[in-house]
Amino acid sequence: KEIKELSTKTKILKFLKKVPVINKLEGFAKKHIGSNDYKNASEVMRKVLVEHVNLDIEEDVKKIKCPTLLIWGTQDEAVPYEDAQELEKLIKDAGLVT
Repeated sequence: KEIKELSTKTKILKFLKKVPVINKLEGFAKKHIGSNDYKNASEVMRKVLVEHVNLDIEEDVKKIKCPTLLIWGTQDEAVPYEDAQELEKLIKDAGLVT
């Protein structure tokens, strides 16, 4: 299972990208329903953010061997709290503080 459960906005953008004709509106959609980080980022940083959203880190996270403390905000809109819970399960000796 991929660690990141995609947000509704991301799912919509990914779907629209696949639909002929509508995919031409991708840039417009990203600027209007993308996260604040995305809206305020330079073009280079937007590419980095898109790559990050699509990155699956599960295998890398499983390699963490040292005790790990995850600190997460329950109202984080960019990265859901469920991601923190999944990370806590994948890292052998992890604790989660909210």
